[in-house]
Amino acid sequence: MKDFSDKIFLCYAWEDTAEVKRIVTDWENELDAQMASPDAFTIKNKFEADEKTLRQIEDASIFILFISNASKKTDYVKDFIVRAQNINKNILPVEIGKNYFPLGNSMPAEFSFRTKPYSYNDKDSRAKLLAQLKATLGINIENGDEFGSLVHIVTDMNAIVLRYGQRLETAKVNEDNKIRLKKGMHLLDFVSEDDLDIRCSMPCEVKDNEGELFLNVSLAELYRKKEEERKVAEMKAKVRMQQAEEQYRKELLEQQRAKEEEEERRIARVQKEQQEKSGMSGCAIFFIIILGIALPFTLIFTIPYLIYKYSNKK
Repeated sequence: MKDFSDKIFLCYAWEDTAEVKRIVTDWENELDAQMASPDAFTIKNKFEADEKTLRQIEDASIFILFISNASKKTDYVKDFIVRAQNINKNILPVEIGKNYFPLGNSMPAEFSFRTKPYSYNDKDSRAKLLAQLKATLGINIENGDEFGSLVHIVTDMNAIVLRYGQRLETAKVNEDNKIRLKKGMHLLDFVSEDDLDIRCSMPCEVKDNEGELFLNVSLAELYRKKEEERKVAEMKAKVRMQQAEEQYRKELLEQQRAKEEEEERRIARVQKEQQEKSGMSGCAIFFIIILGIALPFTLIFTIPYLIYKYSNKK
């Protein structure tokens, strides 16, 4: 981890110490560099611009000002800003906290800068600030080895640069991204930030430690092919789903048709049974009618015969 603490002067209000320390820790983890000395967060509430502090401002390459509602009311912060402006220091203003100078509240004259302050709560602004720090400190061309050939990387997609699995740099699209590699053979991997499955490996031979190399990395074509494969897979899945739905509808129709046929057969059976019952009833009625007609005639002839026969026996 490189030590840049002597190149950076942190200017902030005592009330913001905890938040500034957290932000600086984030930078150190991101840049793999020491950004502040151990005594950078030991200022007192009544901090005075002594000779040691003024000398630190003069020796620093970057004057980072943390702007907050507390810092705009802190006298020593204003004194440090004036000192840095008088000696034309590179001032990086960074807004922190939740409220920055509410509307209608006057802005101290010391906090007027040519460039718009970075907002640490805004993701894009924070990324630009980090890039500015890297460029000013020279970190963007010192990733990789401590010395060696300068390797220029141009990529068509934002990519993470890895060497044997170790992260070296984040290469931005259509920018001249720089790393340093020692003499020898290196295996670099470039992984898309948009899709970690999109990656390509590229061997890089460095023949000396004082030259320059240029690498053109194309991830967009791999991304396009994967997108085409994804669309084909989605289309196939859609077709399979449609086929399954059609098969399901077909089975439902067949089940419905089977139910209707079964219902038709049941109705036919019921009608047949009713017809059979109706036929039997008709026969019974016919038999009763015949019996009703025949019985009187039978009695007319049978009774005299029986009387006659009984009389002869006597």
